[in-house]
Amino acid sequence: VTETPRVPEEPHHPPIEDHPKHPPTTTGGIPFPPPIERPPCSCDCSLDERWDAFSGIESTLMSPLPGAGPAVVQVPLGKRIPLVADGGDLDRLTVLCQRHLRGGPACEGGCHSKLEHQLPITLKYHWEIREGEGELVNHAFSAGSRSADGPATLYQAPAGMPADPEVTIRLTVDESESHRRNEDDAESVREVKLKLVPPEQPLQFGIGPPFANWPDQPRKEGRCLCQPAHEWRINGPMSGMAQEGGYTCPNDYVVLSALGTDSDLLRIRCADDMCPSSGDELSQSDFVYYEWAPSAGRIIGGRTEKVVLQAPDTPGPVTIEPALEDSQLQATDARFDMARVTVHVLDLKLTEIKGLRRQAAGDFSQEPDPHADGRLFLDTQDDGVINTSPDVERVKLTVEVEPPEAPLGNVKVKWEVRDPDDPAAHADIDPDAKGGDNTGTPHEGEPHYFMQAEHAMTDQIDRAAADETTVIGEAKTELTRVGGKWTSTAYFHYTDDAGDNFVIDVFLVKGDAALTCHDQSGTLTTWRQREVHAYAMSKDNDDNQVQAVGAAPGAFTVCIDPGANGVSDTLVLTPDDGRIGENVHAGADGTCDTAANSGANDFDPDAAQALFHRHYAEADPDHLPYIDFTVTQKQKDRTFRRELPLDDIWDYMHNHTDYAAHPEYRFSLIGLNAISTPPAMAMPPGTVIVGYAGHPPHSGASAGHLKRHAPLQLPKTDIHEVGHLIINEVEPALSFHTVHTGGEQCGFQQGMHPPQICPRHVNLLRDSIRRTFTGAHAGGMETYDSTRTR
Repeated sequence: VTETPRVPEEPHHPPIEDHPKHPPTTTGGIPFPPPIERPPCSCDCSLDERWDAFSGIESTLMSPLPGAGPAVVQVPLGKRIPLVADGGDLDRLTVLCQRHLRGGPACEGGCHSKLEHQLPITLKYHWEIREGEGELVNHAFSAGSRSADGPATLYQAPAGMPADPEVTIRLTVDESESHRRNEDDAESVREVKLKLVPPEQPLQFGIGPPFANWPDQPRKEGRCLCQPAHEWRINGPMSGMAQEGGYTCPNDYVVLSALGTDSDLLRIRCADDMCPSSGDELSQSDFVYYEWAPSAGRIIGGRTEKVVLQAPDTPGPVTIEPALEDSQLQATDARFDMARVTVHVLDLKLTEIKGLRRQAAGDFSQEPDPHADGRLFLDTQDDGVINTSPDVERVKLTVEVEPPEAPLGNVKVKWEVRDPDDPAAHADIDPDAKGGDNTGTPHEGEPHYFMQAEHAMTDQIDRAAADETTVIGEAKTELTRVGGKWTSTAYFHYTDDAGDNFVIDVFLVKGDAALTCHDQSGTLTTWRQREVHAYAMSKDNDDNQVQAVGAAPGAFTVCIDPGANGVSDTLVLTPDDGRIGENVHAGADGTCDTAANSGANDFDPDAAQALFHRHYAEADPDHLPYIDFTVTQKQKDRTFRRELPLDDIWDYMHNHTDYAAHPEYRFSLIGLNAISTPPAMAMPPGTVIVGYAGHPPHSGASAGHLKRHAPLQLPKTDIHEVGHLIINEVEPALSFHTVHTGGEQCGFQQGMHPPQICPRHVNLLRDSIRRTFTGAHAGGMETYDSTRTR
């Protein structure tokens, strides 16, 4: 039997780290082999920080947004509208901690962990008008430009309508350089579309909410023993200052602006209990929120450094409490209250136009409302008696500004006047319908349209009118505090052609910059007042009413039936008589019976005045000469003459009126019974209407018989004859009687009733400055003779 020898067991070796420095011996005294020499393991915990664009720049337009109306926001001329935006941009700070082991194969390996921190980045905003007219303004009384910076600004529409009313404004939003980052994010670009509309249209737009994008809380990843740690510390308190609010107008807008800073320290490190670690310290500007608390009105905007205040609808100071609030995302600073800001809401009112008269014909009293349409009369100074200041055409303007406590030491009133379009539509009066069409002498003998009254005046400028948008005259006046109110005055000198019209605008200015505080007059139109002294013959005191059949005792009157009676001077017939055309028709008794003539007069001066008002002061714009008549005297007791030959009319008038003593703005009219027909006309006596222009001035008469027997014809004759008188030169008869606006006639030649004056002759009447005809005595006429009608 073969026996295999037994191999002894291997002795147990403890781990390397458990070996003693002197190896133990075995029980039998045999030593272990010597230990293997290995270097010790080492480690480190290193820091790496990275910035990257996390979310990109986002922006939102808060104002203006289209309202319930058109898709494009419409801005009336001269108005302001707030442009307000808000936005956000989140950058990400990543803190990476890496654990590295060293010391040979037994020490190889490592791990990492990270911290992600989202931080809001301050943005910068830039507005630019890319297409269209208008300006961007930031502050009251500041000059406008085509561009502006900040999240809020104001668009100022131009005063006049440009050829293209469309406006495009571009908003560019980019990162501010005040935050640390590795590279820029792409810009956010938006466009605002506006359309200019006439100033009388309302301003309507919507307002949206501010931008909302709140960062997430810091987030860690990784279970490595090398862990990121961070700590925010305040690097000095928050600070800031708000810009003074300045001025605005009720319901208008003003930009509020402030600048705040908040700097924090970010300490970051990688911590590992087993390994050395590293760290860093960063100075990082904190995102600041702006708070605006007004005592009245409302704020349009986000929690940004620029917002818009919409003022309340009443004048007075508005106080704003601006403050800075910490973002609560870094080191937490206490709220910082900035100095209080005051916005002065000013109300500018045109309170009086002294000398402006009411619009109604025959009413020459002061118009109390300076915003109403009114009349400016020639030869009239302020509220003086009309026609008593030759070649002076002037009214006094007064404005008031509230509140009285507002500091207005460097603020002035700016006066502007424009020439609106004539309301006439006919080409013979207004051929272009664009305004700037007044024909009178500008500012009538004075150096400027606006002249100094009670307040110092500067910057007087006058211009030729191109259209209704041209400011043909402007000036500036000081403001003084009187009786608890800021007040300023100026004289306005208007032109002297009837129908010339004006609109006056007033503004508050500081230097060359204006507030939108503005007031405007109604349309002021130049008129003439003419006075008529009315005379008339008494009736023939003749009770003999028996007329022969076939007799023609008066114009257009003859008794045509058998009988003994006819009528010559009255329309009051006995019950059985009547008229056939212009003839008296005998009734059943076979005679023409008329009421007895008492010698009184049926001339009606009030009807004459109503007639002149209707055609010279109340006609439609295409037939309106802008002349208002007043009929006075009304003496109806002139010597009766049954018939007057043409050659006797002038002397009769001279002997029975005050023609020689009246001023240039007064006319004398006299009513006659009947006119004899000149032999050359070969017509029966008393059957002609005379309109005779053979001698200046034009003379004419309508007979009393005409009034009784052709009542519709008489007013046509009156209007026609008075028109001859006013036109400043004697027109040839054929020209005046035949050359009219196409399809129209004037005065008694019209077939229609009531009569009117054609536009071509309305133009002549409006342009006439001369008060009456002038000329040598001829054929019994004197200088300043007047039309004779009735």
